[in-house]
Amino acid sequence: IGNYAGIILVIFSTIMSSSDEDSQLWERPLNFYLGVASPCVFGLVIANLLTTSLKLKKPERVTVSVECCYQNVGIATSVALTMFNGDDLSEALGVPVFYGAVEAFILGIYCIIAWKMGWTKA
Repeated sequence: IGNYAGIILVIFSTIMSSSDEDSQLWERPLNFYLGVASPCVFGLVIANLLTTSLKLKKPERVTVSVECCYQNVGIATSVALTMFNGDDLSEALGVPVFYGAVEAFILGIYCIIAWKMGWTKA
């Protein structure tokens, strides 16, 4: 039942984040997309550099990097739902929805590359 609740939360958040004409998720200013995506990208890069400088084994580098980049967007969505109303709610929900899409895309690519380079135990 937890998986279904998670899927419903993602669908609900996506719909609600674009429910107001003034705050459509894909019609926001460039600084929104850069500001929301940058912690994911920079976190991944910095974690890789730091774990490499600490000479961690390659699978440990991947683990630390993913953990630094991956955030629980369900918690951010729940907080936004309780803190905001109306137009502010649709604008606030755009942040975890977009960040979740960015982290899924970036981490998906990163994990495939790390796997193909032999950095994982898979």
